Amino acid sequence: MKSIAPAASGASRFARRIRAALGALAALGCAALPALAAPNCKPSRARPPIVLKDMGPCRFDAQALSFSGDALTQARCLLRAMDATRNLSPVMAELPPALAGRIGGTADLPAREDLSAYLSRANLEWDFAANLWQPLSRARDNDPGAPQARYLVIHDTSGPNFGARAFPANIDGNARFNDLRNFRCGDNWEKAHVVVNRRGDMLLGHDFWQ
Repeated sequence: MKSIAPAASGASRFARRIRAALGALAALGCAALPALAAPNCKPSRARPPIVLKDMGPCRFDAQALSFSGDALTQARCLLRAMDATRNLSPVMAELPPALAGRIGGTADLPAREDLSAYLSRANLEWDFAANLWQPLSRARDNDPGAPQARYLVIHDTSGPNFGARAFPANIDGNARFNDLRNFRCGDNWEKAHVVVNRRGDMLLGHDFWQ
């Protein structure tokens, strides 16, 4: 003999419908919301010190806070591409004239006003242009007696890390790979000053002068 469940009362049916409707609205709302920033990126404890076996092929001097050689020699060593195995290519024999004539000096550099106007045209004025008139940061936590910043480090493919695998064919157009919200931090502890995706969009994590 089949057992038959008692019919639900009107009140309980109404409550179930309300719960179902609220669940559907919550799911719809979550689907419509953009990806949220990571709530907390600052390490919970101090990271262990990194012990270098050497100072690299360009021979960084930790006391002078500079690589070996004059400005052009340093640039030839530092501005190297990677080969197919992601190892550094040989030191460049010479730099392109546009770089060789400018590195280590201030001649022919654009005025700050021109850079500001360019950033405004590129809709980047709000994040970047206001900081053009700020002083450069200094070493040792902005110690006034320390040298000003000398190098701009550009680290390609910060994420995702494909290791030894080839880059996907659609990496430039892939929305997930190029979503800069993946690099935001809710505690303002972003890991880089600026993150640039494959499409050229930029996320300002920290001002360059800090």
